[in-house]
Amino acid sequence: MQAKTIDERISFDHYLENELDKGTETMAELAAILSAKKLTISVIESMTGGGIARKLVETPGCSDYFLGGVIAYHSRLKVQYGLVNPKTILEHGIVSASVTEEMAAGMKKMTKSDISIASNGIAGPKSDQYSADQSGTVFLSWNIHDKIKKTKRYKLEGGRNNVINTSIFIALSMCLRYIKNELRKEE
Repeated sequence: MQAKTIDERISFDHYLENELDKGTETMAELAAILSAKKLTISVIESMTGGGIARKLVETPGCSDYFLGGVIAYHSRLKVQYGLVNPKTILEHGIVSASVTEEMAAGMKKMTKSDISIASNGIAGPKSDQYSADQSGTVFLSWNIHDKIKKTKRYKLEGGRNNVINTSIFIALSMCLRYIKNELRKEE
């Protein structure tokens, strides 16, 4: 997306809005690749509350590749289903890159999927536990064939639903990007 004139500025919000409109295309391409390559995917979600799984099941034929997922909002479920080591939570905090990475690895191991995605973060608004400046902190993790293990931290703006929806979009679009890059390397 480019500015039409020199004086026009393009904000991240404009860019993201434009990209979110392409969300259906992203899902169709991701679904096509997963089906064609006979890859399976699973999710473990905290702050996205099942939104990533929902986007995956909106595409007809998703039962070919989507194994399922867990909404692990509470730390006990992150340990039980994401196989997160309680020591990791004590050392790094429940909302951390380390916990999110272990969630993705644990879900992949539990489901024996080719790909797993994990979400963790603070959608906001501020509460007794979290300050206003922590709102919008998101960790997403991808584990693809145990070859690609990526965990990224994002600081997203906007209200709670905007943070959640943007996180869902990023989780799936980055998954598509990582898979496409891996397929290019194999060719």
